Amino acid sequence: MIFTHSYRDGKHWTISHRELDGYSYKGQPVELWVSRYSDYRSYDEYSASIRAKDSDCTELASCDFKRSLYTVLNWARNNLDGKPHQFSETDLRHKKALSSIKGEAAEHYIAGYLMMEFGFIVSLASPSMPSYDLLVVNPINNKTCKLQVKFRSNSNSTLSISCFDFDFLVLLDKPYHEYVKVKLDGEEKSRPVAKFNVWVVNKEWVKGDCEAFGYLRNPRYSDYLHNWEQVVSFLTSANKSSQGTQQNCPHA
Repeated sequence: MIFTHSYRDGKHWTISHRELDGYSYKGQPVELWVSRYSDYRSYDEYSASIRAKDSDCTELASCDFKRSLYTVLNWARNNLDGKPHQFSETDLRHKKALSSIKGEAAEHYIAGYLMMEFGFIVSLASPSMPSYDLLVVNPINNKTCKLQVKFRSNSNSTLSISCFDFDFLVLLDKPYHEYVKVKLDGEEKSRPVAKFNVWVVNKEWVKGDCEAFGYLRNPRYSDYLHNWEQVVSFLTSANKSSQGTQQNCPHA
C-alpha cells in the first residue's frame, strides 16, 4: 500500500498514513485510517482505525500495532460492513500471488546487488534446480558460487531445508523504511526508502544445524548480517574452488 502522508512523532517514529473512504461500520459511513510506524533500523509496524465522518473524526474501533500490513487489513475486513477485500491498491485475495512475486524479487534484488557492488556476473538458476537460485561468477578467474535465496516476512522464522547443493544461504527480510528529505515546490518533504536486512550463512553451518534439529533455526546472528565478505573471499581466494557439489536432490 502506498502511504501518502508522513510526519515525525518526536525523535523515534516516522508515521506514514493513508485515509481510505467508501466503507461503512454498523450501518454508518466511515473512513479507514491505516498507519505505518517506521523507526530507525527496526521493522515497520502498522495500525488501523475506523473513524466516523464527522468534524472530529471520532474513532469507533482500532487495531493494535502489528508487524504485518495484511494482519491489519484483515482486522479491518472483519470489522467493516460487508467484509471488503479491496483496500485501495491492496487486494487481500492476491496475498499468495504477492508472496510469490516477493520471493522472485528477492532473487533479483540480491543478483543486482552483487553485480553493482562487486562486479560479479549473476544468473538466475532454472526453476528446475531444487537447491539454489543464483549462480555467481567471478569474471576475473571464472570461479562460481551457488546461492540459495529465501525471503521471509516473519523476522523470527525458521527454515526447512532438505537439499544442500549450494554454497551460501542468503536470507532477505521484509523491509524497514528510512526517510530522505527532498525539496518540493519550495517545501521540505520526507520520502520513504525501503532498506533490507540480508543474512549470509555458509552451507556448513546450515547443514550442521539442519542435521542436528531437522530444520534451520533462526540464523539471524550479527556475524551473518550483510556478511558478503564470505562470498567475496570464496570467489577470489586462490586456494579455494567451488564447494558446490552435485547431489541427488529431489525436485521441489
